[in-house]
Amino acid sequence: METLDIEEYFSMVKENEYYNRALCRTNLNINILIKRFGEITISENNMEAGLENCFRAVIWNHIIQAYYKRNRIDIIPESCGDMYGYFVKIVQRQGKTIKHLANFTSGSLRIDLLDESYEIIDELYKEKDLLVTLFKTMNFIDNKVLKGLEFKPKVITDEKYLSVYQVLTMAMCMGVIDFWILGATSNPKFILSKENKYGMLYLNYFEIKLINNRTCYIERKSGDIYNSEGKMLDYDMWCKDNIGQGIKTVIRFSENEERSSLLIASIGGYFGTSYEIKIDFFKATCEYSVFNKDLEEKPKTLLKLTKTKTENLSNSIQGIVTNWDKNYEAEDTILDGTSWSVNLVTNFNVYNSSASNAYPEDWDKFCKLISKGIGKVFK
Repeated sequence: METLDIEEYFSMVKENEYYNRALCRTNLNINILIKRFGEITISENNMEAGLENCFRAVIWNHIIQAYYKRNRIDIIPESCGDMYGYFVKIVQRQGKTIKHLANFTSGSLRIDLLDESYEIIDELYKEKDLLVTLFKTMNFIDNKVLKGLEFKPKVITDEKYLSVYQVLTMAMCMGVIDFWILGATSNPKFILSKENKYGMLYLNYFEIKLINNRTCYIERKSGDIYNSEGKMLDYDMWCKDNIGQGIKTVIRFSENEERSSLLIASIGGYFGTSYEIKIDFFKATCEYSVFNKDLEEKPKTLLKLTKTKTENLSNSIQGIVTNWDKNYEAEDTILDGTSWSVNLVTNFNVYNSSASNAYPEDWDKFCKLISKGIGKVFK
């Protein structure tokens, strides 16, 4: 019997890179489920609906994590009915062409080919083990769904899709998300398109139902988070391919108490110094910029804030900014003067205020709180 040389070994490692990572992520999701539900009883008459929904998401996620980047295997919603009764298609993306491989019926956890079906739920009742059932399902996909496919993949470099899928799956397993789907069932105001394909709206957005009964959306391509009114956080702000950071964001969004996530504020005029700050309350950091009267920017400073200062500043300014009007008007018309803008993003909403030569009554208090909190001038 021949031995395997080192080049072949590294070739196999590279070839199976994403599948191996998928196994790690899936194992973590399954263990989270076991930790959450305790001693899991799996039987036809005893299966918890929440557990079944989570297991479905784990299977979808494993397919995406294992096959999307290397083989362009994807999951696309096909139809949606009441109470999230819908099924998805397992497809292979071939440039602009989409090859339909199989259907995945959500209600009964079944994979359908033209001449064969695989009842996942029956296997789960038989095996009484989530991980074993998932491996058997993947074996069916490998040997039946993907059999005979010509893989000439161009490796997809976008990591956002995989990271968002893992964050949503893990958050659902943890119990901070009630449900999520790719394709909005509601009508968010920020989407102008009225496209409704196969009963699913806006297939380029994930719709997430949080445990606090709020709904948010994640754009598939950009990874940015939206509420029904518009964008809340850029992908790099809430996740940036960091699963742990993404989970922290989703947990904060699922809380019942409103908490600040991001503050962007600026003030300045034509004849004086201008200031701009960007406070990330997740990371407890502040980007601080100063512009002179010629609008030349001095080197940007990244300030690290203490946990106590961050929490105090968040609570203080939130109580102020959330009560401001969107716009303020000066009594007299002044062509040149001072302009300012404040944008506060919380886990509930986005608050925007701005004006020229006009201010809310507690503007000075706001500026003093910022200056004290970051240890720099802002006025």
